[in-house]
Amino acid sequence: MSDFIDFPTNWATLTDEQREEFHATRMASAELIRRDGIAALSQDQLKAVIEARDALRDFMTEWSECFDIADADTPRKLQRAFWSMNNVFDQDLIDTATGEPYCD
Repeated sequence: MSDFIDFPTNWATLTDEQREEFHATRMASAELIRRDGIAALSQDQLKAVIEARDALRDFMTEWSECFDIADADTPRKLQRAFWSMNNVFDQDLIDTATGEPYCD
C-alpha cells in the first residue's frame, strides 16, 4: 500500500517548479492510495459503494435545483457525501463492464 506524501518542511523555500513537481507527485501518490483502497474492497463492499454513489448522484441530479427539504443542512450533507464518495471512489477506477476494480 502506498503512503501519502506530506508537505515538506521547507515549503516556503521551494521554487514554483519544485512546488509543481511536489503537487504532481502528491497527486500520483493519492491516486495510488485510492486504487489500493478500491482494490482491497470485497465485491459486496464495492457493489454497496457503487449503489450508494449512484443513488446520491441521482438524488443530486433530480433535487439540486429545488432542495425543498425541512432541514436546510440535509442537502448540503448529501452534496458533501456525494462529492466525497465520488472523489474517493472514482468511477474511472472501476471497470464498468465487469464491476471489478482496475488493478494495474
